[in-house]
Amino acid sequence: MCSSALCMICGRRLAVSTCPLCGRLMCVECSVQLDAPVRVCVECFRRNSHLGRRGLLALLREPRGMDEAARLALRVIPTPGRVT
Repeated sequence: MCSSALCMICGRRLAVSTCPLCGRLMCVECSVQLDAPVRVCVECFRRNSHLGRRGLLALLREPRGMDEAARLALRVIPTPGRVT
């Protein structure tokens, strides 16, 4: 299995998505489903638990500098001089 496809939290299981808050690749076991298509990593969920699920969804709707696809590309596509 390619190491760039592994969950960046546990490092053992295949990643299924990226966290929309921190951009890390995450597996099903290391993520929390907030809504039908929306998952966040367990660490971001814990860090923002005071907001609750509704508050986290509202936070994700706020405009952000880089969308999920761009963050995933930066994680997966090799870049000269960058250590992953």
